[in-house]
Amino acid sequence: MREVLRYLERFPQAAGGIDDSARWWIAKQRLEDTLLQVEQAVQRPVARGLAEAFRVGDRWVRYRRRTDAARSPTPTAGAARDDGGVD
Repeated sequence: MREVLRYLERFPQAAGGIDDSARWWIAKQRLEDTLLQVEQAVQRPVARGLAEAFRVGDRWVRYRRRTDAARSPTPTAGAARDDGGVD
């Protein structure tokens, strides 16, 4: 139900039947929610220097694990360490 309400808030002119709602509205809203969660999740290893973002062409951003040579020598201040502590 939340997905339908969020979709209708974003697209107030949307109209359709049950099939449309299930196939398009809910699926689209869940995909957008998942994309946002993944985008937020990938930022943590990027901030810690464990991954990097790079651009392909003028549009696409990709992420990859950084090699040891490319990693920064010290973690970002305030970042959680692998042992559970905080720097």
